[in-house]
Amino acid sequence: LVMRREEEDEEDEEADEEAEDEEDKEEEDKEDEEAENEEADEEAEDEEEEEKDKEATFAQDIELLLCQMKMDGLKKKNDDVVALAGVTRRIVERSSWSTVFTEESFIDQYLLPFIECVLLAEKNLIMLRSSDRIPLSSPNQSSNSSGADSCKKMMPDFLLMMPFRGSNVGFVAIEVKKAENCKSSQLLSDKSKLGLECKRMVDEQVLKGSKSPRSFGILVCGFECRVFSCSLGDVGAYVFVEEEAFSLVKNLNVFGLIPDIVQIFCRIKRKMEAPSSSVSQEQQIKQTVALPTKLTLVSQDLSNMFCNNLMSPSAFSRAKR
Repeated sequence: LVMRREEEDEEDEEADEEAEDEEDKEEEDKEDEEAENEEADEEAEDEEEEEKDKEATFAQDIELLLCQMKMDGLKKKNDDVVALAGVTRRIVERSSWSTVFTEESFIDQYLLPFIECVLLAEKNLIMLRSSDRIPLSSPNQSSNSSGADSCKKMMPDFLLMMPFRGSNVGFVAIEVKKAENCKSSQLLSDKSKLGLECKRMVDEQVLKGSKSPRSFGILVCGFECRVFSCSLGDVGAYVFVEEEAFSLVKNLNVFGLIPDIVQIFCRIKRKMEAPSSSVSQEQQIKQTVALPTKLTLVSQDLSNMFCNNLMSPSAFSRAKR
């Protein structure tokens, strides 16, 4: 019995020693894990600090480069370089590339940097949004005619205009559609609406004394843009043609598209100089034929054509008969 008790005691002691050894090993493993985690956290913090330092250095380098570019452009009187520096700074400083849900927010995020840094740099133009009042025909005629509602539906999303004696003369119209809404029939309707608006802006310029009227329309479908121009031909016909096509900067992966887009907007700006500078404050053309204020329109299409001055009163009477 004594020997058995001694053996049991020895076994208990061995079991206790093994349990203590296991506990010691577990504690050592925990300490090792904690040490490894601390080292990993320190390494991650160091990497984050290095990345932040790199980003700060990169931002400083970009800012220095843009400042130097702008100074060179101002020194050489190169508006294209100055505009490129301004647009690049606006896009680089953009904090997020959020998903847009309205045409207005789309213009603010993807088009406004180019518009403000290039087209609005001369300070002689103003911008009007679809939420503001954008006329598509004479105010009196629009309010009095039965086709006024149809005219209001054809308002573009964005307009660039020049203030002139209490009124505004249009030069650029922008129509935006999301990619999922760019169906063939809808695209044709938007292009027609843009053409009518460009024709109306040409008429405004002529009435204000412009000898070389010209307007521009930008049709945005998703991230694809098409630039149209409208002018008067030698025989007095309206000429509506597509001049440019380009893709917008969707994210920083297509950052290299910025110079080409800036050049396109600079070309539009240079082509706008002649009609905008020729708007006279003394020699203005007066309308010789006033459109009827109230008519019963037999169809919506006929109403739209009449509201946008595409049909003379005599032609309208024949079409109605």
